[in-house]
Amino acid sequence: MNAAYIQKLGCGRHFDTLNADNLKAFLFDLNAFEKNLANYKQNGNEVLFGELRKHLV
Repeated sequence: MNAAYIQKLGCGRHFDTLNADNLKAFLFDLNAFEKNLANYKQNGNEVLFGELRKHLV
């Protein structure tokens, strides 16, 4: 499921099996993945932990 979401975001590929053709397809798209990830920022799990603190404390 995670791999399918990564593919939907344009940041990677999802394959049911790993074979030479799938690996070539992944490598072919590396520049696109890099471009799509260029502006990606995240703050670890701070948002998650913040929400948990609000509901558990």
